[in-house]
Amino acid sequence: MARQFAQSIILVLIMCLPAGSAERDISGTWEAEVMGSKVVAHVNQDGSAISGVAYISNSSGGKASYQFVGNINQGNLSGTLAGGHSFSAKVYSDGQVAGVVRTKDGHYVPVSATRR
Repeated sequence: MARQFAQSIILVLIMCLPAGSAERDISGTWEAEVMGSKVVAHVNQDGSAISGVAYISNSSGGKASYQFVGNINQGNLSGTLAGGHSFSAKVYSDGQVAGVVRTKDGHYVPVSATRR
């Protein structure tokens, strides 16, 4: 009886898991404004691995680009940007991504992005 009860509990738990093991696809172009600069990131995803390039344009015409690599696990992003910076963020069901970039000097910069 106890064994049958345990099997029933396990079956209910399995049924509550999301179908499939694939992560939400975040491939595409994302936009954000960070400290007065426009950021456009082009994201590629292969399973749980992500990579891409972020282009930053400021109001005085300056431009920079940063390549990045990372992963997505249960809607949580983490990775590194060229230049020694890192990031972590959460993908929300409404299509927003919000998190922080940690600069190589240890400063934390909040970021919120939407898919274009």
